[in-house]
Amino acid sequence: QNSRKTTLKTRRLRIPWAIMARADLMDENLLAALKKAGLYAVKYGIESSDQVILNNAKKSMDLKKTEHMVKLTMAMGIKTHLTFTFGLPGETRATIEKTINYALKLNPTSAQFSITTPYPGTEYFMDLEKKGHILTKDWSEYDGNYKSVFYSNLLTAEELVYAKERACTAWEHHCRYREPDYDFP
Repeated sequence: QNSRKTTLKTRRLRIPWAIMARADLMDENLLAALKKAGLYAVKYGIESSDQVILNNAKKSMDLKKTEHMVKLTMAMGIKTHLTFTFGLPGETRATIEKTINYALKLNPTSAQFSITTPYPGTEYFMDLEKKGHILTKDWSEYDGNYKSVFYSNLLTAEELVYAKERACTAWEHHCRYREPDYDFP
């Protein structure tokens, strides 16, 4: 048995691979090493462009560092996919618009928008249930894509669905008018 450590880098395999990561926990040296080892794409969950909403959701994410790392990732030529969700605690129409504009401004390779899904057993679910804001317990509807399973004091379920649809439409329009990026391995 060979005790020598074999890695993609040492075997000089040119296999593109991707990761899901937290941008605010990434650093430049690690990102450079991953890129050198063949990292092709990364998916960062940002969720909101509003630091207060991130704090309310107990995400404990530094939005300034996140933005810096997203820009650095793209500058290194790594395909960047960002995810955003609408309906975290404290979400308003204004924070939704702010997040949509933020996603467009960052201009990642791709973006994904969803409706927050308060899963059973989470603090958010229990808080919404206590307030009577859970609309269904049909777990098959808890996908965050087509329907909101809750409403808040600030937004209706319909407004959350509309926010997701509006974000997707804005993103599609944005992509239609930007330079294409066809750098596939």
